[in-house]
Amino acid sequence: MLSNAFLERHLFQRSRLSDLLYPVSLVYSAIQKARGKNGLAQAIRLPYPLIGIGNIVSGGSGKTPFTLALAKAVSADAYRPAVSHRGYKGKLEGTPSLISRGEGPLFPASDCGDEAWLMAKTLSGIPVVVGKDRLRAVDLLSGLEPRPDIVLMDDVFQNHKLIKDIDIVCFDAAVGIGNGRLIPAGYLREGLPALKRAGLVVITRKQASIDPAPLIEAIRPFCPWVEVLDYNLTGIEDSEGGVIETGSVQKSILVSGIAFPASFERLAATAGITWTRHFAFRDHYHFQSREALRPLLDYIRAERIEHVCCTAKDVAKLSQHKDLKPLLAVLVLGPDQNRVDELWRRIKERL
Repeated sequence: MLSNAFLERHLFQRSRLSDLLYPVSLVYSAIQKARGKNGLAQAIRLPYPLIGIGNIVSGGSGKTPFTLALAKAVSADAYRPAVSHRGYKGKLEGTPSLISRGEGPLFPASDCGDEAWLMAKTLSGIPVVVGKDRLRAVDLLSGLEPRPDIVLMDDVFQNHKLIKDIDIVCFDAAVGIGNGRLIPAGYLREGLPALKRAGLVVITRKQASIDPAPLIEAIRPFCPWVEVLDYNLTGIEDSEGGVIETGSVQKSILVSGIAFPASFERLAATAGITWTRHFAFRDHYHFQSREALRPLLDYIRAERIEHVCCTAKDVAKLSQHKDLKPLLAVLVLGPDQNRVDELWRRIKERL
């Protein structure tokens, strides 16, 4: 996993290393443009509206909490939504599968992928399918009864095989566009002109002190509709979804497997939680190896840790370990649902 210090030195700002890698990023850009052109020429329209939710950066942008909130808004408006997710790093990623009929996950997180499992667990009454072959995955929905009448597709901005009725692109306000360059010289998958394909850009802000104005100014020439969504701590839960009072979280540590560990530390600080150590693993880490977790487990025993604070994305994988499960305190983050409900009403007008 790239450290935060490395990201800040070379990908979030321009450096000598970034300059040296810049010619490679031009090759990457050309490949991306060619793939996009070929995909658009063969794109297929499905018999129900598709809402694409993606990004043009190579790390976290707040897509998953936004997708969850938007799916709830669509469902509350008397539609029958379904969610399509790649199932990244899950065993079913290469095998299109229905992982939820709307009544909870049919497979463990190791099969679904952490983000897809979280969606299956969270979204009541909303089916979820996974598979990197998005067409075959979405085809699975046609056999459901009742059949969904709208599909939200997570992480598909670079997927041009299906015609989306609207593409929504998410940015993290703290990260923005990094140093403005493409992989590997920067943090972008595509340049800002790619936002011309988007109907809406959502800037997710986890700290109210961050001024989104410079990012909005950079985006608006390519996508005029830009919204800022503030993300806040919506609660703390145990591994079974029970409520934990914030003031009762004591003698704690942080454990995460996300793109930006520092953002989790800021969330914990905002919640008034103090911790003695943060065990940060790479994004989408599986948390299966007891040997890899040995320093964490030894520290818990030695320091008599009472709470292991984690993200909603990581709780299922950490719960595999019986000695960790009773200690878990899940910090749940998300946007204001009323704000997303209003945003859905405006999106609906464009479908």
